[in-house]
Amino acid sequence: MKGEVEEELGVGATKGIPTIELALQTPRMTKGEGFISRLKSSILSPFQLTFKIKPTRLQTSSVSGKRVEAITTLHRGRPLGWKIPKGKPKDIHLPATIRIAAAKQKFRTIPIEKALEISLEDVREKLRLYKAPMTMVLVLDLSGSMMFSVDAAKEALLKLHRDAYRYRDKIGIVALKETQAEVVQHPIANLGVVANRLMSLKISGFTPLASGMLKALEVLKTAKQRDRNAIPVMVIITDGNANVPLYKSLETGEIRNFDEVSIAVRFFEDLAVKDTIIVSRLIKKAKIHTIVVNTNQYIRGKEAYGSIVTELIANITRGFCYQVDRLSAGPELYEDIFTGVSDGQNRITQMIFSK
Repeated sequence: MKGEVEEELGVGATKGIPTIELALQTPRMTKGEGFISRLKSSILSPFQLTFKIKPTRLQTSSVSGKRVEAITTLHRGRPLGWKIPKGKPKDIHLPATIRIAAAKQKFRTIPIEKALEISLEDVREKLRLYKAPMTMVLVLDLSGSMMFSVDAAKEALLKLHRDAYRYRDKIGIVALKETQAEVVQHPIANLGVVANRLMSLKISGFTPLASGMLKALEVLKTAKQRDRNAIPVMVIITDGNANVPLYKSLETGEIRNFDEVSIAVRFFEDLAVKDTIIVSRLIKKAKIHTIVVNTNQYIRGKEAYGSIVTELIANITRGFCYQVDRLSAGPELYEDIFTGVSDGQNRITQMIFSK
C-alpha cells in the first residue's frame, strides 16, 4: 500500500531546485514536444487537487515570508513531486511522464520513426509546495458604545499590519456604520493604503453586526475564488451589542422597515442577534476562520448581552474569542486587542497544521 501511495504521488521522484517604514507613510527538445504541448489543450476536464500532506515544521522566516505551506498544482512554489492528474493537467511533469512512458514501451507497438510513444495514461502532473498567506478582513464596530475602544483597536490593527507585511498577508476593512455596513477597503497588501483608510474611520451610530459579518463573508469568499490556497480569516472587533437587523431576512426574504428611533429604543435587538447567529452559521459553512475580540465593558445590565453574542459567534464559527480587560485603557487596551488577534492567528495556523 505504501508503494502504491508513493507511485501515485511521485513524492521523492524528483527533487526541487534548490523594516518596512511606518504603516502610515505614503507609501533542445525531442520530437515528442509537439504531442506534450497538445496535451495541455486537450478536452480533458479541469483538475481538482484533493491530496493533503502535513508539513514537518512551520516556516515563518523573513526570507520565506509566508505562514502555511500548502500542496498545489498551480504554477507557483518550489517543485515537490508529481501525481496522476484527474482531468486536464495544469502543469505537466515532463521527466516523470517520459519515465513512465519509457517503462511501458516494451508492451506497445511503436512505429519505426518514433523513439518514444506517450499515451494519455503516462502523463504526470507537477506538485509544488506553496507557502500560503492569510487574507484577513477586519470587521470594526464604530458604534457609540465603542467610543473608548476604537482608538485602541486602530493602534492594535496598525501594529498587526506591520507584522502582516512580513508574512505577505492581505488586509481588508469592513466598518459598521449607522444602520448598515460598508466595505472600506478590499483585501490588499499595500499597508499604507490600509493604514490611511483605518485612521480615517470615525465613531458613527449603531451596531449592524450581522450586516458587517455578511459583507466580510462575501469579500472573503471572493478572495478564496481568486486564491484557493490563501487562508481566509475574519477578525471581528466589537462589544457585541447588535441592535440593527438585516434589511432582508436570510430565512424568509422579507424586507424589513425600521428607522433610527425604533433602533434607539432597542426594539430590534432580538432580531439583530438572531440575524447575527444566522450569518455565523453561513461563515462556518464557508469554512472561514474567525477571531472575535470582545471589548464589552459591562458585567451586568442591558448592555451585558454583547459578551454573550461575541461568544456565540466564536462558538458557532468554531473560532477564537478574546475578552479584553474590562478595566484596561489606552496602551494597555491596545496591547490586549493586539495580543488577542495575534494569538488567534497563531492558533489558526497550528490548527491547519494539525489536520
